[in-house]
Amino acid sequence: MNGWETWDVPTGWKDTVGYAKAQVEAEVQKTADAIQAMEDANAYRQKVVDNRAKELRRIRICRIPAFVLGGRLSKEPGGSPGHYWVEIANDPHQIYFTEPYIESYGWYPIHTPSFITFSAPGCLNGDSEHRIEIDNKNGGLPNEAGRANWNNSHSKYPFDPHHNGPYTIPDSTKWEMNHPYIFPEDNRTQEDIIKEIREFAQAYSGDWSYHFDAFYENNCHTFLFNLLYEVDLVDRYIPKDPHFIKLQLSALKYSAEYRYDANFEGVIQKIKNLPREREHAEKFLTKLDKIKSNSDRFNQILMGSKKR
Repeated sequence: MNGWETWDVPTGWKDTVGYAKAQVEAEVQKTADAIQAMEDANAYRQKVVDNRAKELRRIRICRIPAFVLGGRLSKEPGGSPGHYWVEIANDPHQIYFTEPYIESYGWYPIHTPSFITFSAPGCLNGDSEHRIEIDNKNGGLPNEAGRANWNNSHSKYPFDPHHNGPYTIPDSTKWEMNHPYIFPEDNRTQEDIIKEIREFAQAYSGDWSYHFDAFYENNCHTFLFNLLYEVDLVDRYIPKDPHFIKLQLSALKYSAEYRYDANFEGVIQKIKNLPREREHAEKFLTKLDKIKSNSDRFNQILMGSKKR
């Protein structure tokens, strides 16, 4: 032992080699951070696709496939009743799901719906006393109930309890992105569109109901489809969405003068649709046709780009 092993560098002295190494590493990290920040900002911005459509990178359309009702099994452990919602990234880092709560919107029943009527009063983001009480009994984390208001007890953002776990269809995997699009003649910015989404969500109302994809139901599926129509957004997955397809067929059947249904004995009967049913179905069909038309136009753009 010569004593050097325990010798401390006097105050004001520098380990030149160590200092130089640390300085270089700091500069390298600073450059890496700058590059990452640039990539984050680019991913965060509205993106032009082939000059014929614009991808809205801050907005995500999210789906969890229904356990049975959606036509295929959910990949969630234990299955899932399924859910559709929309998310908004308010910070570039949120595109990588690093934030605990993401601004998001979906439609829920305030409690378990009646199995006789398949309906219950509805609420935005599952923000109801009944759902919050369930969460409080299970540790307080918002798994059943999200929050509909800004600056709530968990986050400054309203959030759907399924937020931060996006899915798309068909045959999707977790973390797959589905951003909506607008066409080039649409001069709105992402901020404009996000404002419209917030206004739509906060104004949404009515009971929650599910009637096996009948045109008159009102649930998370119809919440999303109405949002796409009202805010005029393109969802490329619409042509393969099983709920959308069934709702469109239902609206088409009830918008006609007559529909044909089998009775309990399997005999096909010709039934005259009521005027109120036809009017409701026609209005909803007009919305669905517009959504489908937008999606078809966009997918034609994608097909044209791939052929080049």
